[in-house]
Amino acid sequence: MLLQSSILCRFPAEVLVDIAVDIVLLDDPLGPPSNLLSLLLTCKHINYILRFDNCRYLYGRIFRGKFDSRAVARRRGVDAALTSHQAAQLKAYCVALKRIRSGDLDSEYLEDDLWTAFVMCLENDGRNEAQLSWARLDSLLEEHLRTRLWVDTHHYRGWPPEHTKHSLAIWLFWLRLDDVKLDALSPDVRKQLLDAIRCYAHTALRYPSFFAPDNHFKFPLSADVLTATLKTRMTPHGHWPQYRDPSQVIEKVTHYSRRLELCAPILGHGAKLLYMTLDELPYQIPPSLARDREHALALGWSDVRATQADFLEANAHRSVKLLAQSDWDWHSKLTPEQARLEDDAAWRKGLHAKSALLDELWNRLAFCGDPWADQVLKGVVYMPGSLSGLWQGRMHSFRPGEYSALARSTDYPGDIPDEHVQKWPVYFNLREHHCIMPKTPMPAGGDAAENDEGIYTAWFPSNVSWTEREERAGRFIELRENTNELRKWEYETYAEGRPNSHDEKEEEATQERAHQIVAGAVDQPPSDNDEIDQVRSTLNAALGPDENVDQVISDALSDANRSPPASDDGAESDYESEYVENSCSGICDVIVTGESLPRHGQAWNHFHFYGRVRPWDGLIAIVRVPVEGPHLGSFVGSWRLRANNRNAVPLEGPFAMSKVVGPRSES
Repeated sequence: MLLQSSILCRFPAEVLVDIAVDIVLLDDPLGPPSNLLSLLLTCKHINYILRFDNCRYLYGRIFRGKFDSRAVARRRGVDAALTSHQAAQLKAYCVALKRIRSGDLDSEYLEDDLWTAFVMCLENDGRNEAQLSWARLDSLLEEHLRTRLWVDTHHYRGWPPEHTKHSLAIWLFWLRLDDVKLDALSPDVRKQLLDAIRCYAHTALRYPSFFAPDNHFKFPLSADVLTATLKTRMTPHGHWPQYRDPSQVIEKVTHYSRRLELCAPILGHGAKLLYMTLDELPYQIPPSLARDREHALALGWSDVRATQADFLEANAHRSVKLLAQSDWDWHSKLTPEQARLEDDAAWRKGLHAKSALLDELWNRLAFCGDPWADQVLKGVVYMPGSLSGLWQGRMHSFRPGEYSALARSTDYPGDIPDEHVQKWPVYFNLREHHCIMPKTPMPAGGDAAENDEGIYTAWFPSNVSWTEREERAGRFIELRENTNELRKWEYETYAEGRPNSHDEKEEEATQERAHQIVAGAVDQPPSDNDEIDQVRSTLNAALGPDENVDQVISDALSDANRSPPASDDGAESDYESEYVENSCSGICDVIVTGESLPRHGQAWNHFHFYGRVRPWDGLIAIVRVPVEGPHLGSFVGSWRLRANNRNAVPLEGPFAMSKVVGPRSES
């Protein structure tokens, strides 16, 4: 009997691909493309044309239809998003989603699958989160947090371990949490989750919130710091400050056909985010308080004291703003110009993609694992203008004696009951100021001989004062060294929507001169300090004292080591051809100043604030100075009580803030 082949065999390969894509995406876009199997089994001819090894183009199209793909081009360059790489990523995602859906917490692949889910969350613009929901990821995460964080604590003297899979699970749970899911958590589940992560959130001495110690401002660190780490204070939890071996922090993760070096997200930071989110219950309002400030004054209460209205204001605001869910077809609702900007694979402020909110986090994980390394392809780690505006949040604190006991304890002493944790509102109104190239930024403070660059003064020199002024061209802040009036620095105050004074043509001319000088060092990037100093000296002479020479050298070397993007010809791409395009702002340093608004000061005490953003990783240090009283606090993800001894282990606790409004002022 003669068998007839399918009528589909008469169709050109391009038509077969279109049919396959429609079968996969129109039937059910969620989950692996299992409905493609029937088509592949039709006959050998169709199977040969459409199977994975012969038709990467088909599987790249399926990937783009099922998953989000814009973030990788923006972060790693268009070469990373070649069709062949997308096809490989489709296979990796589908395998991981099926295993996650099984809910097996004992799977030998659990950590790998959590990495896959975490990367999907960081690149999510709507489709990835739908696929992870199909895989029932939330149920697996909740079960892991409730039952697995405290397993095997006997290996760590009773303390919960700082495992990568725990960090990934905590971050994933928070990244996928929205208002609906938060409200749906039962009181029992919420309590179990809080009990499981409280130790991670409160014990900053053991579970830090950053990759490199905050006593440093300038990076990469010198080799001398390696020697200095041997002299750090030893605590029951390890060295203080905490220097982490890059080989213990950086992990290999397969991403679009390439083994990337990524750091696991910081467990202590994620635990604070999740803990403060779950713990935020309304303040109980004492009925004995005055109704509002007018009522308080009528009662003769002129001192600093909260009213019922102040508590109502605190209760009306959420300290941690959760990420909203995305729309599967969000891109189709953009204007043509908005769509063009989303699709050109360039990082810029104001993108609509949800993943753009996490670009800085991605760059920290990709480039901040080794503080001794200079990363020439490093992306943006801080969004300029983010700090300007009115902020409101909450602070938690142990009593000093209880925290000291926790810090001194080699064995886990048991949880301090939640009722022993003090909680109160905190507000600040901040103005962000930018040093614009070619101006020179203010140096860091501290004492280099003591391996400190001034963290307790937010990396400001201790002998600096400043004045803010308004001019026709905008607002400025001038900083002066009190012991030397000739040393001064000018920063421009950020205003939303107003461009700064950065002159791209002037910078291009500066960079061209820098390229010519650095050219001899590009073929073999300078590793010898004498050679670097020689280049720096030559640039100083050629460009003048107002140029930020270190930034010029970094930019010149970065540009010289980049290659232009290659076309999608089906060939595999080498890492060296990855090219990331960032819009240039000319900002080389960011500082902030601010104060409590009068009404907040009258309720919760009056404070001044000043701070700085660490360029290496976007870490923010803010010093809170009471208008009256000597106590200072440094806000770096944990608040910290200032200690006169820079080597002392400080009292600290978690805090969370979110912006109420953008830049503003109030008399």
